[in-house]
Amino acid sequence: MSADEEARVSDDKRQRGIAKFAEVMLFTPPDVPGDVFLDATLEHLFADVWTRPGLGVRERRLITLTVLMCLGNEMTLRLHLGRRSRAAISATRRSTSSSCTSPTTAAGRSRRSRRRSSARCAANVRRSATRLAPPVRPRRRRTHAERTAETRARLIAAVVDSIADLGVHGATAQVIVARAGITWGAVQHHFGGKDGLLLAVLEDSFARFAERLRDLPLDVALDERVALFVERAWAHFRSRHYRSTFEILLNFLGREEQRGGDWREQMQRAWDGVWSRIFSDARLPRRRSLMLQHFTVATLSGLASTLMLEGPTAVLPRWELDLLKDTLVRELARSG
Repeated sequence: MSADEEARVSDDKRQRGIAKFAEVMLFTPPDVPGDVFLDATLEHLFADVWTRPGLGVRERRLITLTVLMCLGNEMTLRLHLGRRSRAAISATRRSTSSSCTSPTTAAGRSRRSRRRSSARCAANVRRSATRLAPPVRPRRRRTHAERTAETRARLIAAVVDSIADLGVHGATAQVIVARAGITWGAVQHHFGGKDGLLLAVLEDSFARFAERLRDLPLDVALDERVALFVERAWAHFRSRHYRSTFEILLNFLGREEQRGGDWREQMQRAWDGVWSRIFSDARLPRRRSLMLQHFTVATLSGLASTLMLEGPTAVLPRWELDLLKDTLVRELARSG
């Protein structure tokens, strides 16, 4: 094939691509010879792929939109959808407008009837535009239990953040409800008041601690089990949740009117349950086991308090944690 014939074939293919592009995209592309991307788009994509037999324009358009959505190509997707939507709305507006304002139809009408007709035309255009919008899937209505759980979680999170940022005395009722975006009536409904809310924060903190240790492997050697236990426990004790827990314990539950409560026994039973599950093979007397648990809590809480006092420049107590691990391995390995 001569150079002139090749140029003629290429030009014909480009013209077919321009025509198909205009049919699909509803606007004429700029004809800029030498633009490599535009040449490939017109001569390969629209002149070749979009004109192959087997599928119509509508089917190819649906496939294209699906692929663009899967790839997350938002810009090109908006280009396809925007052109189609604006063209369809414009066509609807033109057709309804012409039918409503033609001289024959409008002849003899009063001004009031023409206003009513124009209003009907506008409503038709709005309905057509609404039909062109993609359907919106209705949100599943949450159950009462789900709404209750979300409200409680928001309030507990607001308490933790308020105490961690402002201290327990700065975490007033007004600050807590403002952060949670919930009324004080909701606090009274779910917790009975601030005291019940603070107790719920303690329970949530310990639940988080137990969750950290829930999947700790029990079929490993004692020294490895102790190391995992100490590392995960320390991750909790140095967290914002424990910092809030510590301030609540220090400033709220140490008050005279709270000393007769059963919260201490509840926490001790919960801690003992976690400990007994992880170190079930230990053969220590009950009294010594409880003493070792108390020693572990005291060490971890003391190290956490030291970090709080030292502030951002505090150095992580690796040596002290290693000493705690060695002590636990030695004591748990005793036969009684």
